[in-house]
Amino acid sequence: MLNGRINWFPGPVDCVFQLGFCSSLREYLGYDSPGSLDLPVNLSIHRHLRWLLSLLPPLLLASATLGQGPKYSVFELDSLRGGDSFAIAMNLNGEIVGRSGRLHGTETQAFIWTPAKRIEVLSIGAASSNSRATGINRAGVVVGYRESIDSMRAFLWSRRDGFIELGTLPGDTSSKALGINDAGQVIGSSSGPSGSHAFLWSPGTGFRDLGTLPGGQLSEARGINSLGHVVGSSDSRNGSRAFLWTSETGLEDLGTLPNDTSSVAYSINDAGQVVGSSSGPSGVRAFLWSRSTGMRDLGALAGANYTEAYAINNDGYVVGISGSSAGTCAFIWTPAAGIRDLNPLLPQQFELVLAGALDINDHGLILAFGSQKRQLISDRNLEHGFHASPNRMFLLSPTAKP
Repeated sequence: MLNGRINWFPGPVDCVFQLGFCSSLREYLGYDSPGSLDLPVNLSIHRHLRWLLSLLPPLLLASATLGQGPKYSVFELDSLRGGDSFAIAMNLNGEIVGRSGRLHGTETQAFIWTPAKRIEVLSIGAASSNSRATGINRAGVVVGYRESIDSMRAFLWSRRDGFIELGTLPGDTSSKALGINDAGQVIGSSSGPSGSHAFLWSPGTGFRDLGTLPGGQLSEARGINSLGHVVGSSDSRNGSRAFLWTSETGLEDLGTLPNDTSSVAYSINDAGQVVGSSSGPSGVRAFLWSRSTGMRDLGALAGANYTEAYAINNDGYVVGISGSSAGTCAFIWTPAAGIRDLNPLLPQQFELVLAGALDINDHGLILAFGSQKRQLISDRNLEHGFHASPNRMFLLSPTAKP
């Protein structure tokens, strides 16, 4: 007997195959409504055998192609108001944070989404025009920032302690928190009259200025791993560069891909692998950096001249966006298969286009966004939420290894 799971949008349908019979054959063959294909009760044995034999070719085809089916099931996340939501980060428990508001990123509110409580607005103290949550750790502690008329302030939120404003580096007026690890260390940037610097905030010691690369005035921390190693970008005498910071080495320039002029790092896993993008005259390319191999090009989807890698998990799986002025698609990159468009790996009933993937956790869950049409998404658009049509957010659950 062959056992299989057929995954459809919005969820999985179990199908058990036996010789000549499938209890949910109607779903598997793509009929319009779920149900079982019942045997007529008045069949003679001869007609019964003929009926069974007639089913063998499609059943054998079905069993032979089980491994070629969708690799992910898809769940659409709730939105708050205005129909435009943008989920940004996810923890190991599948809890998700981001911002939701009106089209073009106005009147946004930070939210947390959990499987038990679904979507909830974060209570973040004094009223502000916009807020967004940008990171969440395994304990459910959330970071982000809220905006007022003349400044931004980093915050930390938890169900136990509520909203806590983190403040800024000395002498600064604005701050943004952009990530948090399981130790509660927070990273982001703090800005004032002298520029903007990446920071590391720790529960016991508070703010630490991570500085800039030589010759630079601006830096921003984008990602942190469980060891407290930080990645981001900094300007320098050689242009804007991706950096890696550790307490032992300080800021380290990761360079660029060949012939490029700038780079930015977004994520680092516990093995020290870093992902981001490198830019130059030929476009924007996603990279994977490690101490042993240096910076390598992850490739691009067909026809793409714009590719960015946004997240990497501890298995070395990378997600991001790849495309051109005609629009972008979400991708996954694995060491075994290289770069692949996520859209063909989804159930056929999923009719929208996944334009980008922003996070992947160690269970392989992927946080992605889509819309009714493809659109060019840039890092600025991701930051400020300027989109041609409302975003719809999706959680992708692996049903087989990519």
